[in-house]
Amino acid sequence: MNDPLPSGDDPRLNYLRQTDGAIEFEYFDMPGGAIINLVNQTTGVRIESGGSVLFSGGSGKDAIDIEETGASAGSYYLVALDAAGNATIAQTVEFTIAHER
Repeated sequence: MNDPLPSGDDPRLNYLRQTDGAIEFEYFDMPGGAIINLVNQTTGVRIESGGSVLFSGGSGKDAIDIEETGASAGSYYLVALDAAGNATIAQTVEFTIAHER
């Protein structure tokens, strides 16, 4: 038997682009209170400072200030966690921060 097609209501997190000071992203079908953090791809360390809390959830666009995260040059991705900060809801593709802060 074939698995049913996804409903499209699963939370999604998409990397959009970077400016000199921010990482822009969009989100869809997020639960209220979801926490967006930057994660170092190489070390797996989640950088909590400078993150974003989606208090009302839903869908929209937001940005994370790179300076506030203290991230150095390297490979990263964004992760959406549940309101308790324990379970991963969604994550973006890997991207690179190319310059030192």
